Amino acid sequence: MNVNIDIPFSTTQGLCNLARLDDRLFDIEQISAALAKINRFAGRTPQPWSVAAHSLLVYEISGRKPWGLFHDAHETILGDATTPGMKFAESLSPSFNIREGFDLAKARLDAQIAASFGVQIEDVSAEDRAACEAELSVFFGIPTEGSELALHAKKYLLDMIDHDRTWQDWTVLFNRTAKNIIRKKGVSNV
Repeated sequence: MNVNIDIPFSTTQGLCNLARLDDRLFDIEQISAALAKINRFAGRTPQPWSVAAHSLLVYEISGRKPWGLFHDAHETILGDATTPGMKFAESLSPSFNIREGFDLAKARLDAQIAASFGVQIEDVSAEDRAACEAELSVFFGIPTEGSELALHAKKYLLDMIDHDRTWQDWTVLFNRTAKNIIRKKGVSNV
């Protein structure tokens, strides 16, 4: 990345420069609130379902692996780019691999997030896929492939949505869970 350019990014604590990552981007209060306000599936679910809620689902079905909670924290900066949206953008410009650039940005942010909160980046891709499969089934009626993990995720998801939660509720739940993880890791920035 050309570090001679500025990429301004607004936070509640002022402007940060994404070309030179700033610790102000990795405040757990801001991450909790932002993830709770970002809707999954570009907001097309029949009821609010946020990235924070999805992350809590992945955390639970992963056996409470810390990275299960933080695996999408980069979306506080990059947004929740949908797979169909990425494919559409790539189809319009086949010579530009938007996914590659996006994946590089995610990896850089994930490394900083993991370091900021003292957690290890773990492979939770199976749990993330199972959660997505459960969400597609519950919210859009798309049948699950029937994997045990996806069925477990669906059961857990149905319990989670049985409560009429607001984005503020998801903020509190994510924030509380994250702070418990961070305290156990002995990180002092909470």
